[in-house]
Amino acid sequence: MMASPPPSSFAAMQQPPGIRTKRGGGIGFMYDEPSMQQHPGVIFKPATAASTLDDVSNGFAHRNGEPRPPAMHSSEVGPHNWRDHFDPDVVAYVLEDTRLSTLQRRLVKEPNATTALALAYQISASVLLTENKHYVRRLLDVICEAVVEVFYSKHADAVKDESARALGKVGFVVAEFASDFDKYYAWLWKGFEDAKKENAQNLYLRAMAAMLRLEPRFGGGEEVVHRIMKDLQELLERTNHSGFLLTLVDSLVTISKWKPKLFEPIFQV
Repeated sequence: MMASPPPSSFAAMQQPPGIRTKRGGGIGFMYDEPSMQQHPGVIFKPATAASTLDDVSNGFAHRNGEPRPPAMHSSEVGPHNWRDHFDPDVVAYVLEDTRLSTLQRRLVKEPNATTALALAYQISASVLLTENKHYVRRLLDVICEAVVEVFYSKHADAVKDESARALGKVGFVVAEFASDFDKYYAWLWKGFEDAKKENAQNLYLRAMAAMLRLEPRFGGGEEVVHRIMKDLQELLERTNHSGFLLTLVDSLVTISKWKPKLFEPIFQV
């Protein structure tokens, strides 16, 4: 039974300061990078044309009859190329209906770990599509609440982390619209504060980090960057959770490289 997420509705918030594979297995996750273990339904394709696939067992490709190492780096599989790495039946199922709302509903209910990860990748890719921009703005609250359902579900960490990145992309899409971004940003922090578990809180922070890595153009100007920096700094100074440290530092390092002139006066050595 899925745990109930804390109330984080936009309406209740004040303005701020395929066919499935028959067997499934766990998919591990390193800090902000998925580490995919040997898993039914996932096919690792060799990077070079000279490599050959002589044997496919349990839906996972082997080269020259030897199993691949248990992990592969996230740069090799993600929203941009997940279709090349998953079993064709899983791909066909996910792509039956690529409307964002449908994908999100499917993900919440999906019991198979492999299919759930494929759905998460497709959602993450769909958020940034030009044709979805209006939908993301119009149903911002619905999209964000659907992500929260995943945060509090029994899905694997890899699915939750990819969902966090998708949530960050939502912020990137609405960033140029000041009122939309203010609502999104307030909701993000309220969700963080209301979360009772550190793992859930860190997902909200990873969403923030993902948004910043995309270097959004804020409709509210550089003042928005100042506000984000100060909020992150305040949290960094008062947190006792080591699990937050890497994510917070990641966001601040991103800002330092993206907006050095804004960053340096606040964070002086």
